[in-house]
Amino acid sequence: MAKDLVRKVSPKDLEILISTLEVHFVWLSHCLVSPGFRLEMGGHACPGIHYNIQGKGRLLVTGQEAIDLEPHTLIVVPANSPFRIEVPCEEQPDEELETVKGVT
Repeated sequence: MAKDLVRKVSPKDLEILISTLEVHFVWLSHCLVSPGFRLEMGGHACPGIHYNIQGKGRLLVTGQEAIDLEPHTLIVVPANSPFRIEVPCEEQPDEELETVKGVT
């Protein structure tokens, strides 16, 4: 029966099904933000998926509350939303952070 079903799929329909599975682009970056620093990133036209591998800090999306970063934290940043990652020094948490502008 499955063989008959495959024969009934037109080439046009098959092309539509395959095109929905295509990945048109993937941009991956690895960022290391050291204690005492802040990484500022501008908004991008696509949503961003950010995963904190290790360490602690916070991610701040413009207009939203801060999100604590712990190891294995996954965050989705909406499209066109500038954000920053901050990692205060544990020894001097009130010290001013040095800002680094990221490339977007």
